[in-house]
Amino acid sequence: MVWVADTGPLLHLHQAGLLHLLKHEARNLTTPAVWEEWRGKTRRAELPEWVTVEMPGQQACELARDWTRRALLDAGEAEALAHARAIGAEGFLTDDTAARECARTEGLIVRGSLGVVLMAAARSQLTEVQAREAWDHLANHSTLWISPALRRETTEALERILSKKG
Repeated sequence: MVWVADTGPLLHLHQAGLLHLLKHEARNLTTPAVWEEWRGKTRRAELPEWVTVEMPGQQACELARDWTRRALLDAGEAEALAHARAIGAEGFLTDDTAARECARTEGLIVRGSLGVVLMAAARSQLTEVQAREAWDHLANHSTLWISPALRRETTEALERILSKKG
């Protein structure tokens, strides 16, 4: 499975010490605009070796420019989503609501940082203790904004996942 990420999940999972959870997706791609945003926000020169930076084609770049010109998405989200669409990726990683809606419109499976943690817990890639710690780190040690309603929903979802495993 091919997943294309925008900056949000890469950044938030990195801040929470959970970026390694993305390695379990088959193939992780991103784009130069996302890489530049990552570099600026993390002060790190490199992404993990299992994230490939690919240059989108001309049509994808034109589509991304159109989305940013119309203020639908920021540059990284637009470039990553246009690339995902162009290469026929199955999934798109984003923590942005507008990017999430655009990706769904394009027929992509969409997952954010919270979904990555929940999926890792559901796949038993995390023990119960690790899953709870991962949720806490993401919620309290990253710049990911989580509304009170989403915080509640995610906590309940994690409890359901963990109760099925126990």
